[in-house]
Order: sequence, then structure tokens, then C-alpha cells
Amino acid sequence: MKTSLPNSISVIVVNWNVADSLARCLASIRATKYPNLEIIVIDNASSTPIHPKKVKFIQNKTNVGVPRAWNQGLERATGDYILILNPDTLLPKDFFTKAIAYLKSHSDVGVLGPKFLDPDGTPQGSVFPEPNTGSAKKA
Repeated sequence: MKTSLPNSISVIVVNWNVADSLARCLASIRATKYPNLEIIVIDNASSTPIHPKKVKFIQNKTNVGVPRAWNQGLERATGDYILILNPDTLLPKDFFTKAIAYLKSHSDVGVLGPKFLDPDGTPQGSVFPEPNTGSAKKA
């Protein structure tokens, strides 16, 4: 009997001079113990770059900016799903299993924007209003 791995996920993180945050972010990704992860770290010419183990690592000679660095990661990503993270993000241990389950049960969803929580579990504020279908302007 053939056993199949769960869907593969590529996680892309851009780093620029935030080695401590990046280390915590990577630790939280690994703590999920999701079995089919590809982690891609793009370093935007940090003054003291770190080279994390067991990741695809791209070292830029200059700071090319976050969007261009994300595109570099997207070009290398091989996962069925892609997660783009800021290096100050910490994932809950069940993040990937819940996200994949949600996406599989909602085939009309193409992009998932998880809720941001503060360390105490309260919703994190945003500089933008919460999007919803009721706020769309009609032409």
C-alpha cells in the first residue's frame, strides 16, 4: 500500500538585520512538526547574516527590498502551498494542519490571510480596516 505525504508547503521568509527574530520564526515553523515543509530564507544583505540549517538560502549582495526578495523565494518554491512570513512571526503548532484543512474544505479560497494574535492570544490591531465582502464598493 502506497502512503502519501501530506501536501507540501513552501515557507518564504525575508531577513534583513533581524537574526534573533528570524531564529524564533524558524523555530516556530519547525515546532509545527509538519512533515513536508520547504523553508526558503532570503537574506537582504544583512550586516551580520546568519545561514540557518536545513533551509534553501539566498544571500543577496544588496538589499533588494521585500517584494523582490519574496519573488526570489517564489521562483524557488516547489510546494503545493506557499506561505510568506515576516521574520517576526511565530506560528502556533497546529497552524499548517488547520490552514490546509480550511483550504481543502473551501475550494473557492485562493489566498488565506490568517488572524494575527498578540502573545496573550488577543487579536492584534492592524493599520488597515478588516476586509469583508460588505465593504466592497460597487461600480
